[in-house]
Amino acid sequence: MKKYLNRIRLAREKSNYSQKEIAEQLAITTRSYRNIEAGTTKLTLSRLIPLCNILGIHMEEVFIDYKNDAPTLAEVLEESTSNTLETSRNTLLVYEKIIASKEEEIQFLRGLVSRGGGFNSIITIILYFFLIKNHNYYLN
Repeated sequence: MKKYLNRIRLAREKSNYSQKEIAEQLAITTRSYRNIEAGTTKLTLSRLIPLCNILGIHMEEVFIDYKNDAPTLAEVLEESTSNTLETSRNTLLVYEKIIASKEEEIQFLRGLVSRGGGFNSIITIILYFFLIKNHNYYLN
């Protein structure tokens, strides 16, 4: 168990709170809170701030080992930042693929329109969108 999680548990016990009571105040399940204390669920900053307020402690009390004077706050923030950055990168890749797909559709449709053909082009475009919509419908 990480030292800062042990400090949180000790602060909770010192304040005579059960895991259930803390979970209720954080608006999460008891199991979720238990997983945070056990280290199986990452403690995010958005959970840490209200948790410290509930326990009546400062964040530095959680993250600084006064015996060894070794801060661990940087470790937690780095882990949280890297997860957020990875999620953002994955989201960006998905959007880039969607944009590329839409650009291909635009080029295809521009080609149809630029060739002329009047009524036949309009029918082709309508059929194209009909097939795309049905294709997407069946994929979902």
